[in-house]
Amino acid sequence: MTSESQHGTPAVSSSPRPHARFGARNSFIRFMSFGTRSTSVGHQTSVVRRSGLFAARWYADLYLKSHRYYKKPLHHYLTIGAYEGLRPNPIFDSFFYLARYPDVRTSGTNPLYHYVQWGAIERRNPSTLFETEYYLTQNPAIDRSGAQTELTHYLLSGIGNRSNPHLLFGTHWYLVNNPDVAASGINPLWHFMAYGAAEGRNPHPLFNTSWYVQQYRHELADDKNPLEHFLQSGAESGCKPHPLFETAWYLATYPDVAANGMNPLCHFVAHGAAEGRSPHPLFNTRWYVQQYGRDVEPGANPLEHFMRRGAASGCNPSPSFDTAWYLREYPEVAAANLNPLVHYVLRGSAEGRRTSPPPISSRRSPAPHEKRSRGSAPGANFIGPVACVNGLGTSARGYLKAMKCANITVNVVPWTIGFERVDKIDTLTFDQCEPLPINLVHLNLDLITQSHLIDMSVLPQLVTADRYNIAIVYWELAAIAPEWFETITQFDEIWCASSFMARTFEAISAKPVRVVRPAIAFSSDPPQRARHHFGLPEDKYIFAYMFDVGSVVGRKNPLAFVKAYIEEFHAQEGAVCFVKIGYAPAGLPAIEAIRSLAERRPDIILVERIFASDEIADLFNHIDCYVSPHRSEGLGLTIIEAMAAAKPVIAVRYGGVTDFVTPDTSFIVDHKLIEVGEGNAPYRPRYIWADPIQSSLRQCMRAAFEDRRAAQVKGMQGRAIIDRLFSPTRTGEALAAELGRVSANIRE
Repeated sequence: MTSESQHGTPAVSSSPRPHARFGARNSFIRFMSFGTRSTSVGHQTSVVRRSGLFAARWYADLYLKSHRYYKKPLHHYLTIGAYEGLRPNPIFDSFFYLARYPDVRTSGTNPLYHYVQWGAIERRNPSTLFETEYYLTQNPAIDRSGAQTELTHYLLSGIGNRSNPHLLFGTHWYLVNNPDVAASGINPLWHFMAYGAAEGRNPHPLFNTSWYVQQYRHELADDKNPLEHFLQSGAESGCKPHPLFETAWYLATYPDVAANGMNPLCHFVAHGAAEGRSPHPLFNTRWYVQQYGRDVEPGANPLEHFMRRGAASGCNPSPSFDTAWYLREYPEVAAANLNPLVHYVLRGSAEGRRTSPPPISSRRSPAPHEKRSRGSAPGANFIGPVACVNGLGTSARGYLKAMKCANITVNVVPWTIGFERVDKIDTLTFDQCEPLPINLVHLNLDLITQSHLIDMSVLPQLVTADRYNIAIVYWELAAIAPEWFETITQFDEIWCASSFMARTFEAISAKPVRVVRPAIAFSSDPPQRARHHFGLPEDKYIFAYMFDVGSVVGRKNPLAFVKAYIEEFHAQEGAVCFVKIGYAPAGLPAIEAIRSLAERRPDIILVERIFASDEIADLFNHIDCYVSPHRSEGLGLTIIEAMAAAKPVIAVRYGGVTDFVTPDTSFIVDHKLIEVGEGNAPYRPRYIWADPIQSSLRQCMRAAFEDRRAAQVKGMQGRAIIDRLFSPTRTGEALAAELGRVSANIRE
């Protein structure tokens, strides 16, 4: 292969300069230390030309148009371009090579020259998408007399022997799915890097390029290849390569994968599928193989089989998802030739669609006097901490508000066991009547299981076999404690306030799981209290965060907020950091650190008392920006309340908040996934949650402070989405529909 091969623009390309988005580094990115270049440019020129790895015309057209070096592209690359991170061909990544191998960078050696002379023999990788060791497992006896490097061998012979340069790039698969590329004769990886990614082509069955760009366009630099982004940083931030691969869930479910540092999708492709590990809460690999193993080719990936032909053949991805029923129930999905599980994940879940037929109740039929007319609203017993001043209490009152708005008959059973140290609202009154056939139990699983409430005390008198028992639960991680499984089996179905929680429970239970949200209403009346009531100055920009210590300080992560504020703003800059803490004992290190910082900085305002609900409403009216550096949220009540008040929000987009924290409604804080660690019960130390990146948190705060018009726009868009998801009218309608469904099943 000569240096001029494969670098022209082939007929399959639809873009004159497609690589300008996916490959070229901006020219200002320079490596500061070039070291000593002891090898002459002439010798380097000779070596690189012989390698066939410099695409002269491609390089000149991409980087040197109207440049004095246009006719000397190789000289430019050897003396300047490589050190600016420019690529000599679409596959070889100079920036990657110098960053990955600091000895090369320090020596000042040209990266491509080094790779050809020594790097390939030393089994170094020329780019993120070409792994030398992996390639050699497929080609252990490369003849170096005909091909100096593994990359050269791949370019010369890769198509013929179907070798793959990386676990996530299928050479033969790419050609089969892109026959125009096969007809052109261009190397598939070369095409993908130069043109295919920009055209939205997929490198692997489990990496959806267009979808990835759509989901994470704000995280992608203009010149970044999506698959490279996923491998270099996206997976660490929880980015999903495909609708049916849940990166964060996979790492949380299999902590050994997180511990060894391997990319989760690479692990699944190389090992996980064969080991029976599942890529998504709704795809059960082991179960799928048991059911359809005869149809899955030896060595084939079960998820790929389901995507390629399993769904079309009526195969179910898990016991809780009925493929054939879903397509019959929602014929528009079948008419559009959409994969039913992909449709459900992307749209159906948010639209409240079912994954399987409604269960046929096996309980006794109600006595004639218990039956209701089909035109009347169904009712339910509601068991929960309705009077408690905490997050669960707020949620409980939200469900009651929605039921009242929909004129649903409710028998309220106020719950206090386990909440003895929590303040109560003494002025509330609740509707109570004779017990009804449906129970809504709004208590968390750790309380029910650890306190044995399901086995003793008053709960068994309510959660009886002749009633339809629904658990409304909150949980903040992508995996739950194994000891809760038995508790879950004692309920007929599970309701969750967010799609994140629903996915968690769908993964471990065959019980129906529904997304049913509480009402979160916000008064539009002017505040009754002025700023000074809360100790807030009238002329400052207020960043605020509030939480209860009972929600676990490590998860709420307030110290990150205070530290980011101190690092970004000086005391006289015109901003204030307001922190409200509930139920804080003495001695907690994070809380003590905040107290100490508040004593030293007058612009840090710490309040440690419980506010009445109308005070909370007034407070949200007075702040300028709400900041949530949480490591995970089951729902994110305070974020919802801030958005309902049309306040801009800065938040980590992980957990239940992903339903409403979007780039349009919020300033998104970058994060990485980490183990929970010790001292954060009830969360297991080896489980996974998000950790906000401090520099990103600071940047978001600065952006909100400096561009208040943009922040205001986000606040208005946030209020719109909260109204759509959590208004009493919408949630009341959803509750009435769900209770109507259950009531109809009981009557049958």
